[in-house]
Amino acid sequence: MNFKLLQDLCACYGTPFFVYHPTQLQHNITTFRDTWKHYFPTGNIYISYKTNYLPEVCRAASELGLAVDVVSDYELEHALKMAPNSSIIFNGPFKSDAELRYAVEAGALVNIDCVEECDVLAKINMDNQPLAVGLRVNPAMPFYGSQDPSFVAAHKHQVKLPKFGWPLTESKLVAMEVRK
Repeated sequence: MNFKLLQDLCACYGTPFFVYHPTQLQHNITTFRDTWKHYFPTGNIYISYKTNYLPEVCRAASELGLAVDVVSDYELEHALKMAPNSSIIFNGPFKSDAELRYAVEAGALVNIDCVEECDVLAKINMDNQPLAVGLRVNPAMPFYGSQDPSFVAAHKHQVKLPKFGWPLTESKLVAMEVRK
């Protein structure tokens, strides 16, 4: 590895900086997409703008048929510019009323995390049009193991919190149609 070149790049661009090879990126996306579609022909693949926000990466992913996963109004705005013809899912545990309105107006599917979001969506949907929504569920089951008992105990407690989705531990499930 040429450490002098790496040092020069760091001095020029600061850190962190990202370097990608467009041809390799296209190859990797195409290979993954084709493999996925072989096994899950009706399934979609979403690129996370939270972790992959570089414009050229987002644009390339969209051109190769990937949909978009966003968690903020900034990311939604970015998605509308970089991937105007892509399907968009709006996720995240703390969506503001303004973000929910923006997502609905943009035609994004909103993954609902809690009953309060249902209430906000009902107020936004004044004309009673069908809304594209998903239900993000929290199975409230620990999935990280550790030799540290304090970590295990803390993790068992955290997974029961409704912060990241609708808890499946509730005694009743309610089917809701989001309409005013």
